Amino acid sequence: MDVDYMELRKGAITEAKKTTRTGKLTMTDLSVVKLLDVIREADWTSNWEVQEQEQGQEQTPVIRPLETTAHSSALLLQQRGIKPQAACDLCIKTKNKPFQSCVCAPAFRRHALRLGACANCIWHGREAHCSLRKDFVAAGGMKWMFTLDLIVLHAGGLLFSEGIGRRLKGLPGPVPLRSMSRTPTASKATSSKPAPALPPAPALTTGRQRQRQRQPPLTKSKVEMGSSRRLADNFSTSILGKRSASASSSTEPKPEPEPQTKRTRSAKGCDGKLVPWPCTTASWNDPDALNTIYSDLRRHMCAVKRRIEELDEPAGSMR
Repeated sequence: MDVDYMELRKGAITEAKKTTRTGKLTMTDLSVVKLLDVIREADWTSNWEVQEQEQGQEQTPVIRPLETTAHSSALLLQQRGIKPQAACDLCIKTKNKPFQSCVCAPAFRRHALRLGACANCIWHGREAHCSLRKDFVAAGGMKWMFTLDLIVLHAGGLLFSEGIGRRLKGLPGPVPLRSMSRTPTASKATSSKPAPALPPAPALTTGRQRQRQRQPPLTKSKVEMGSSRRLADNFSTSILGKRSASASSSTEPKPEPEPQTKRTRSAKGCDGKLVPWPCTTASWNDPDALNTIYSDLRRHMCAVKRRIEELDEPAGSMR
C-alpha cells in the first residue's frame, strides 16, 4: 500500500499555522514545516539597551510580536533549522537582532531553502544580504525546488537525510529490501511447478524407436526455446531478423504494427476533473498540496519553454 507522505505531515502543518501572524503559510514556509521538525524554542534576545546598563544581571528575553510575514517565516526557521559553524555578519555585528543564535536551513543536493539565509536576516528583511546566502551561492548553491519535498520526505527529512538529526515524526521507517523484492516468492513458485521440459521416462524400446521418439521433440524444443528467448529479450538485430525471416513467414503470421498516432487520453479528459499526473485524493482536496503542484507545473513549463527557445536559436541563426 502506497504511503501518502504529505498527509502524514498535515498535523505538523496545522500546528505551524497556529504560530504565524495570519494563520497561513507561504510556499517556502510550507516546505520548511514539512521537511523540518521543531527542535528548539526560539531563543529571543533581551533588550540590548537595558543589557548595556545592567551588565552582570540576569536578562529577561523579549518576545517580539509578529508584524509581517517575514517575521513568521523567521520564527519557523529559527525553531527548526541548524546552527552554522560560523554566524553570519549581521548576527555578529548587529545588537538589535531578534534571536540570539544564527540559524539557517541545511542544504540538500546543493539546494537550500531561502538559499541558506539565516532567520535573523529574514526577520530584518535582509535575506538577500545575508553573508551565509552569499557564500552558498558563490559555492554553486541553488534555489530550492519544491519537487525535492517528496524526495526528502522519503529520505526521512532534511536533518535525517544529511545525517545530522532524527527522522521526522510520524513517518514510517525505511522499508527493508527483502520485503520490497518478490524474487524469493517467484523462485519458490517456479520451483514448485513441475518442469515441463522433462518428459516422463519412456518405456523400453529398441534403438530405432528411441531415435524416432526422441529426435523430433528435441528439434522442436530447440526452435521453441530460441524463439521464446528472442521474444523475451526483445532483440532487434539484423542477424536475428535474417535468421528468423524464413521461419516466421512460413509458420507464424506477422503481427500487425501498432498505429504511431496513439492517444493515451480522450478529449473528454480535459474537463477540469482529471489531471494527467499522479495525484492522490487527499492531495487533490488539500489547498496547500495543490499550491505546491501548481508551483511545480509553472516551473516545469518555464523550463520547457526555455529549452525550446535554446533549441530554436541555432536554427534561426543558420537562416
